[in-house]
Amino acid sequence: MQEEDLSEEQIEILSIAIGFESANDYIELIKHQNNLLLELDEDYAILSFNESELFHVVSETIIENNTEFYSSDPCNCNSRYNNCMTGALTNAAILHIGCGVLDLTIIAGIACHTIVTIDHITNERECSFQKDDCKRNCTL
Repeated sequence: MQEEDLSEEQIEILSIAIGFESANDYIELIKHQNNLLLELDEDYAILSFNESELFHVVSETIIENNTEFYSSDPCNCNSRYNNCMTGALTNAAILHIGCGVLDLTIIAGIACHTIVTIDHITNERECSFQKDDCKRNCTL
């Protein structure tokens, strides 16, 4: 995607469509996220990780911070849902980090983050559908 592929009006529409008040708000968030990424890289050399290493580190951190036990869930629907959501979040985190390179060309960065956000929302909705199906089909 080249910079001229998106007009300022399209950037504004995309920004509002994913929940921001304006393109400026979205751009400020991207700049803030990039600063946080650089700080993480200074402390942990996160940008040197390959995709597999990054997936492992991010997913383990998410799992450690979101451990829940469901003793009254005989079909493990809630556990499956948590696993699915962890995968969706981990994937989105990795992809957002990948978008960081494109943030230097603001328009490409916005397009990349928008696509990742839409993918993340879609994956989370699929997790919910799978959980509903699991509970509906649970016969234990």
